[in-house]
Amino acid sequence: GRKKKHGGSSVYREEAGAGGSRARVVAAGPKYGEGYRMATSMGQLKGDTAWSGEVGLAGDVFVPEGVTLRIESGTKVSFAPTARWSCSVFWRSSEGGDSIEASQRNFCDIIVAGRLEVAGERDNQVLLGPNGTPWGGITCLGRGQVLLAHTHLIGASHFSLQAFDDASICGADSYFSGSEWGVWAWGNAEIDFSGGAIGASRASVICCEGSRARVRNLDDRSGEGIAATDWSLVRVEKTRFCGPRKHCVVARNQAWVKLRDCATSEDAVMDVVRLDEARVEVRP
Repeated sequence: GRKKKHGGSSVYREEAGAGGSRARVVAAGPKYGEGYRMATSMGQLKGDTAWSGEVGLAGDVFVPEGVTLRIESGTKVSFAPTARWSCSVFWRSSEGGDSIEASQRNFCDIIVAGRLEVAGERDNQVLLGPNGTPWGGITCLGRGQVLLAHTHLIGASHFSLQAFDDASICGADSYFSGSEWGVWAWGNAEIDFSGGAIGASRASVICCEGSRARVRNLDDRSGEGIAATDWSLVRVEKTRFCGPRKHCVVARNQAWVKLRDCATSEDAVMDVVRLDEARVEVRP
């Protein structure tokens, strides 16, 4: 009974034309400048697809409903500095108002309305962003699913992962670094993350508008810890908050955060902020 009706997301595909004009299209063909040498992939997947070895993205990749993209262990996925094909996601809040663009139009994104399986192994991780070029992160919407295992997401410009609608993200023993936000959930989306570490300049996990998250055995290396707002519920277990930070937990507007058996590093303080009838439970 804690979930609140939300506005929902929508998605359309576009190709950047001369002078910045954009047209709604189903797929956009590659447009490379002379000397562009990256082995590239982009556009809407037509069926189940597997990536292995070294993969370069020249634009967004859209995984539609009913399609699975599997990234095999040891794969390295690099991103071009500017997306040659864009698949934009728009979100309308439950509070109404205009839709906002949730994806990163200028960077290469992976957009998932179907299923994404990133199947790294302990000694053979999947690397997303190993070349250090900023990219747009992974956005999951509708009833899409993202499953991560032994994956390192490096250098996403704004968020590493975000989920809307009834989407779900399940991560195990994975690492995020170099983004502003780690995992961001909206609406009825659900997050389950265990093991690994999230390093973000702001929050590691943020839940909004009724979304839910469960975090276990995580090293939180973010600047602002875990945040929840607007009727969201976050359970945090056996998580270690590491390093100097602004907060460990921020909860507001009737959100509920439950902390159990959590700790801080020697240079961190368990600082909890509650606003607007929010609840935070701390148990040993």
